[in-house]
Amino acid sequence: MRLQSYVLVVTLVASGIVFGTAVLAGAGAGRPTAVILADPEGTVSDAHFDGRTAVWIEVGGAGRDPRAARLAVRPLDAAGPRFRDLAGVSVDPADPLGWLAGGPRVDGGTVVFATRDGLGGAARHALKAYDLATGALTELATGAGAAVIREPDVRGRTVAWADGRGADLDIWAMDLDTKAAAPLVADAGNQSGPALSADWVVWLTGQPGDPVREVRARRRSGATVSRTLNPGGLAVAVAIDGARVAWVGKESPRGTFGAWLYDLGTGRSGRLAAGLGTLGGIGLSRDWILFSTPRGGPSGEPGAPPVDRMPGELVAYDATAVTSLNNLERYLPGTVVAYTTAPVVAPAVAGAQAVWAEPDDGARGHATDRRVMRLFVVEGTLYLPRLDQNRPAR
Repeated sequence: MRLQSYVLVVTLVASGIVFGTAVLAGAGAGRPTAVILADPEGTVSDAHFDGRTAVWIEVGGAGRDPRAARLAVRPLDAAGPRFRDLAGVSVDPADPLGWLAGGPRVDGGTVVFATRDGLGGAARHALKAYDLATGALTELATGAGAAVIREPDVRGRTVAWADGRGADLDIWAMDLDTKAAAPLVADAGNQSGPALSADWVVWLTGQPGDPVREVRARRRSGATVSRTLNPGGLAVAVAIDGARVAWVGKESPRGTFGAWLYDLGTGRSGRLAAGLGTLGGIGLSRDWILFSTPRGGPSGEPGAPPVDRMPGELVAYDATAVTSLNNLERYLPGTVVAYTTAPVVAPAVAGAQAVWAEPDDGARGHATDRRVMRLFVVEGTLYLPRLDQNRPAR
């Protein structure tokens, strides 16, 4: 995949930012176009995307109960999104996504997400699955009080999540066909944020009160020993594709943020970037490595806005060009694919296609804390803007 320059076209409508697809044509084939997928009016959670279907959860909206939640499903070969009302969830209008404990995530025709109803010891936790073919919504697992269920991921017919039914958080997994569930990882300390590939599971691990959050990996079957990928580090998000793992975080709790790539086959790692501001997530596919960072460095300086209100950049790396993990920072420069009014949230990548969530800046008539979504689907050769093009005024 070769990086070229283009002018990004984003379709907007009067009522706010839309979901759109940017279909990027090759050189000489004209400017890229954008297609409206949806114009969400409610508060929207992080989206996810498996290359065929985009999913998100939306609360409230014009003419709707501000406490009502619904799952939005948008197949790319359909004319528009379809919705599934999520009954039995108590949504607080002051914190409309506080009930959502992770997800949605989509793969293989199944959407998974976790919910929390109530607080403290009275809380009820649930893991739910939505079948894209039948429209059936199934409750897969439940917990109460400290037995939390959160941060699910799905790969094929397996779902994994962080589960608090033991003395600390463990990673559990379930076969979606048999509904058989068992611990997948029960290392000492808290395990969270699992991500699945066909053969591996990666996650974050840490001790209560310890700022260290290490990235660990093990094979999904036949393995009992975990491999630590960033000893002593502080990771905030991890992604996996095949045997490659990417994460964002710090080399130590006192360091600055950066992004890393690790090959589970060779056991070698390389740093993509360092000296960055707080990072909001990372996506990894065979084609892209994608992460977000605020422009202007970390917040906290006198007069600096909160990090979620700082202008952001979405940075892409050409994963197909990675032939060696040596000197990645020198030989694999990143390219800014989007400048945003605030850092984007949880970028997801499938092949050469990307999804991210972007907080609205209130300039289009929405509440300033409303989170809206942008979905861009890139087909064919990937063309990215040069760093010296389309820079907004600082």
